[in-house]
Amino acid sequence: MKYLAAVEYRWFCRTFGRETEPLPFDDNDPDADLRIAPDESTADILAFDARAQAASDSVIEEHGHPPLGPHPHDRGDSPPRRARRHRT
Repeated sequence: MKYLAAVEYRWFCRTFGRETEPLPFDDNDPDADLRIAPDESTADILAFDARAQAASDSVIEEHGHPPLGPHPHDRGDSPPRRARRHRT
């Protein structure tokens, strides 16, 4: 959940020139975004996901559907066709 939220947050915000809060990516720890840190709770991760959803929803509302394909400055770890995951 943490990884998916971070990728969605970063992809939508960078693609459309928006700022993000600090994201859990760490060049010194490539798996940092896959683990819950000792000072994080499940509620923290769910709240982070909600903020990522709100940011991407805002971009979609303003600009319409995102372009297909990766962002040109992407490090290669976001989904290549659609960064948006299905929500019910």
